[in-house]
Amino acid sequence: MSPIHNQSPHFSRDEDAAEIMAHPDSFRLSYFPIFGLGQTIRDMLTFAGAKWEDNQPGDWMAEKTMTPFACLPILYIRKDNKELMISECTPIEHYLARQLGFLGKNQYEETLIMSFQNSSGSLMSTFGTFVVWNQPEVRD
Repeated sequence: MSPIHNQSPHFSRDEDAAEIMAHPDSFRLSYFPIFGLGQTIRDMLTFAGAKWEDNQPGDWMAEKTMTPFACLPILYIRKDNKELMISECTPIEHYLARQLGFLGKNQYEETLIMSFQNSSGSLMSTFGTFVVWNQPEVRD
């Protein structure tokens, strides 16, 4: 696959990028082998019957420098042997919701769905702060 980019390997203004996002052939999700931030994305792709593959990083410390923000999840969108990457779970989920028909029938439904999505993100952040990072083995 050849990545689509102009000056940055992670971002593009190329017209091909819009075409890839509008009419993808398949997807590849890169995320750790846990539920976490990647599970909603996995569920959306599976529920929609999309052609996709689940990719877990082999050596994350080496691979993270090749990502836009040094974090996962990343969704690779493929079309005609070209690949476009988008990162961060909220933009990925929003793109997939729109692309796969999960975003509602009108602006009100879209806004309501985005409100629930944002609220669940806040809950996950709070959970991470007070539960995961509060464990002595993680904190120390």
